Amino acid sequence: MWDLLEYNASVRENNSALLFPSKDVDLSYGQLWAQANAVAKGLMSLGIQQGEHIAIWSPNSPEWLALEYGSAAVGTPLVMINTSYRMLEMEFALKQMDVVALFIADKQSTANDYIETIGILCPGLLEKPSGEWNSDRFPKLRYVIGLGEKRLPGMLMWSDIIKAAEKTEDSAFLKRKLKVKADATAFIMFTSGTTGEPKGAMISHENILITMRSLKEYLNLTESDRICLPIPFFHAFRLGMSNLAAQIGIASVICEQNQANQIVQDIQKTGVSLLCGTPTMFIGWMEALENLKNDGSSLSKAVLAGASLYTETVNRILERTTIKEIWDIYGTTETMVVFGNRISHRQELEFTSAGKLMQGGEVKIVEAAGERVSAAGETGELLIRGPGVMKGYYNRPEATEKAINIEGWYRSGDMAVIDTDGGISIVGRIKEMLVRGGENIFPREIEEYLMTHPKVKEAQVVGIPSEYYGEEPVAFIILQEGETATQIELKKYCRERIAYFKVPVYVYFVDSFPKTASGRVQKFKLKEQAIKKVAFK
Repeated sequence: MWDLLEYNASVRENNSALLFPSKDVDLSYGQLWAQANAVAKGLMSLGIQQGEHIAIWSPNSPEWLALEYGSAAVGTPLVMINTSYRMLEMEFALKQMDVVALFIADKQSTANDYIETIGILCPGLLEKPSGEWNSDRFPKLRYVIGLGEKRLPGMLMWSDIIKAAEKTEDSAFLKRKLKVKADATAFIMFTSGTTGEPKGAMISHENILITMRSLKEYLNLTESDRICLPIPFFHAFRLGMSNLAAQIGIASVICEQNQANQIVQDIQKTGVSLLCGTPTMFIGWMEALENLKNDGSSLSKAVLAGASLYTETVNRILERTTIKEIWDIYGTTETMVVFGNRISHRQELEFTSAGKLMQGGEVKIVEAAGERVSAAGETGELLIRGPGVMKGYYNRPEATEKAINIEGWYRSGDMAVIDTDGGISIVGRIKEMLVRGGENIFPREIEEYLMTHPKVKEAQVVGIPSEYYGEEPVAFIILQEGETATQIELKKYCRERIAYFKVPVYVYFVDSFPKTASGRVQKFKLKEQAIKKVAFK
């Protein structure tokens, strides 16, 4: 990781590396290298040893990338903490990941004050200066470093770390850098928590560099491109795409928050050509992106990942915005990018996220018993092997053994099918599949049909228990602005197009879906809501 930044600083010293329009920040590769260099030396001056874990709990910020590269240089894995975490989740993260130093912003919102939270978790911060307090709750935690303006008595600040760099000699820094190997853990990223308790996936330098090199060849971007990343920095999608930008030597345009109008302003201001986001993010941005078509825009490409991409979403983007090419890429926190599909024309019904395998990776489809499904077109669990697969889950050996078998195959938990040409299509999640009267039902298929209804903006389907059938499908619908619809209307629409046993037994209209901070729908929460609603009928 460090070598890539150092190379860019030497050959592209004055080229923009990081643009943060809302904060009027334009960091060149030379400036980013200088900041990351100071951070790395500052960490050494604090006595943080190679292999010890540091963490960051902050919304998107310029300091994040400097910390990312600086920690990678000296072999201190960076734990990326979800900005939506509250007190109990934060306590779990700091304990489970053995964090010795926490970099922390003031707050994400009035409802989530980070400084207040850490003060409650570590009361010693309120009483003693840095270096003199300790925490019974977190015995390994030695430092809390502020990235904003608020400061507790026991905290250091970002400026203190930069200044501390003066205490570390260049020769000591060089010696430390040389000890960091490509297979060393660079980052620990939490699984999204869409189904339950998150786990910390250990991502090595080579996990990122090799897979992003393959993605670079696949996307065929040039030095004239600029990538806009309105994605939470703790997300694997963002980590991969900003590293991709560094591999090409182009700028990453960072958005502070997922706000459509601000994103569009940033795109226009900085000349962005490629926009990244999840499908649910793009649905939320549609109106603002449509306005770009009237005003003229440099935006012509999009990369979507992190959730299922539906036909109607693809067609809306291609027909109503300036975007002419869409790359739908598949990957997980545990595997980085695995395969992708380029789309440049209108799709017909039953389009599924499919694509060709990235260079260096392997996939196979297996039945529940673990045997290979040999025939093309048969559905089974997608297994992945290759340079992008994580080292394992930190402090979770049993979970690691369950996820990665002895041959190195990672069990994705996704149901997929491979066609005769080698194209891979994701059918749905194993845990989301429901069985109604002996018939297997994948919610994605029902969602796909519901999304074709002109009044429907978003659709999610979950299964609920049924005494007679075992399980029944239930749909949650967000309507297009200004539209109204009835349960009978949508059920009739489904009956005309899909098998009777796939028609939702109930349809609920909602204003929003419960989501993770990275935009993924938390279906387990929708299922809980559905069960409660049915219980009251």
